[in-house]
Amino acid sequence: MTIFIVGFVSGLSLAALVVIVWAPWRQVRAEPPLDEAAESRVLLGENPEQIAHDLDEASATSPEKPAEDEWDTAEIQALHSIDDPDRSN
Repeated sequence: MTIFIVGFVSGLSLAALVVIVWAPWRQVRAEPPLDEAAESRVLLGENPEQIAHDLDEASATSPEKPAEDEWDTAEIQALHSIDDPDRSN
């Protein structure tokens, strides 16, 4: 009898895991990808709510999307310093 209960609980747990992973799959795949600047900010540990707020403000003020290859020299140096922490500014 205990083997039946253990098997039933294990099967129920496995079914719940499959539903948790499979159910949101279409919604997640249908979401548009983040732009590179927002993705970089998230990976650098900035607050995602602040990033979303900044993106909403940027889209409200200028409907045109800025070119992704326009990087400031200071931003490029900051990214290089992340790669090499011993490098001085």
